[in-house]
Amino acid sequence: MNAELASAHLFVDGPEPDIAEMLDKSYAGFLREIQTGPSDPDGDLLVVTFGIHTGAFCGVNETLALYVRRTMQRIAWINAENLQADTPERRNLQAQGMTRTWFLRDYAVGKDKPGHGRLIGSVWVQSTCTSAGNMESFRIHLLSAKTPKAVLSTEVHAYLGEDLRIRTDGDDVTFTYSSSITDDGPPTPRPAIRRYRVQGGRALREAPLALSFGGFIDEWLRADDAEAARWSSREAALQHRDLAARYRKGTIGWERVAACPGSPSSREIAVRWSESQKRTVFRIGGASAAEMRMLSISDKPFPSCHEITIGNDRRSILAEPSN
Repeated sequence: MNAELASAHLFVDGPEPDIAEMLDKSYAGFLREIQTGPSDPDGDLLVVTFGIHTGAFCGVNETLALYVRRTMQRIAWINAENLQADTPERRNLQAQGMTRTWFLRDYAVGKDKPGHGRLIGSVWVQSTCTSAGNMESFRIHLLSAKTPKAVLSTEVHAYLGEDLRIRTDGDDVTFTYSSSITDDGPPTPRPAIRRYRVQGGRALREAPLALSFGGFIDEWLRADDAEAARWSSREAALQHRDLAARYRKGTIGWERVAACPGSPSSREIAVRWSESQKRTVFRIGGASAAEMRMLSISDKPFPSCHEITIGNDRRSILAEPSN
């Protein structure tokens, strides 16, 4: 089929264009090659992916289709964006001559669980043609009674590295990837994780929230109030709304890191906000990444905590708790 499409000149011919052509020239209507990929663990399904250019070279809207190998019956059709959807956001983009497109970065198809269905995890990237750090959409679909139901759709800032992994295990879907922290220095990639358990048609995020102290602060500040409260003391949760709003508007600078005694021990991280130059001191406890919780937030360090070096590579901030 790809040979027939190529002979019809429906693929972009020649070498990859330079960046000026990528952005200024329209490639709308050209296709990407149809590909088949690894299916489910039982091997009874076939995955087919294909895409169409909608404007700039990197503007490709891709689709994942799932077929039963024995009968070639299509049982799932998943696209990160419904091209026929009539939403205010879509109308606004179209008025500006823009179309938001997503291409499929990776996927994983779980085992069929009798009485429950089959989980499909996928990651879609919104490319800017020029950046390795892009907005990505993490999706989970539950395939039950031959109909895929979207149970999760969340946008995540991630890097286009080779370390993205999606794993399905029973009712769980785990995404591991690289992200970064919104600070006032050069971007520093950090290992990141999102683990979800699907129950009752809903996806609930599970521990760990992050794999490092700095990552925990970043994820906690990006979360909504209800989500942040799950990983906080009551005292810390009450301060989340104001701090999260401040984080959306600016960046932070790492000012001080200290180890605090106790069982388990905790880590104190002081930051200074770029906009107001005010200081906030976060204290995070937990003997492991899965046990990390925001214990307290203040404007002064605890006198019993002993300062440790941040390091040029932010080693003490990007460390994982261990006892």
